[in-house]
Amino acid sequence: QLFLTGTDKVTSLNPLTGEVNWEIEGSTTECVTSTPTDGTHIYSSGGYPKSHIAAIAADGSGEIVWETNDRVYVPSMLVKDGHLYATMDSGVAICLDAATGEEKWKGRLGGNFTSSPVLVGDRIHAVNESGDYYIFQANPVGFQLLTKNKVGDEVYATPSVSGGNFFLRVAFYEGETRSEKLICFGE
Repeated sequence: QLFLTGTDKVTSLNPLTGEVNWEIEGSTTECVTSTPTDGTHIYSSGGYPKSHIAAIAADGSGEIVWETNDRVYVPSMLVKDGHLYATMDSGVAICLDAATGEEKWKGRLGGNFTSSPVLVGDRIHAVNESGDYYIFQANPVGFQLLTKNKVGDEVYATPSVSGGNFFLRVAFYEGETRSEKLICFGE
């Protein structure tokens, strides 16, 4: 199944044919994020007209298994080992139990987030709009920030990972002149 959320609906499509498997009410009007799933639930989030994260049964029943009022509007969420991780637009990292929605922890990162976090092993890489790059543990026991570094003046794009290298589109300012560069760091 291929899942899409938005305009107040959750849709399941056959990825080979494009045919609709099922469609239900259950999302907010505007959803920017990609739609993660663990095979049992589809995780929807949005910020307009209401802020929410929801787990919807992936079987077409329309059952909303749980819902919170947390605002994860632009960055996409991650699922790992039964837990849902996200960077909220407001600069807060969050971990929820993927089956129940129970909050495991929240941790303050800072700044505003547009780019999505990236999971590499048991570490989550996230960069805010001001170019602050964070790495924290994907661990439900508690928030553990491993490092914070400055990579540029503005970042809106999600990091890409390939062959042990991280690629990131970053903006730099010299006075009022803005330039973008693709930077690579890694092995």
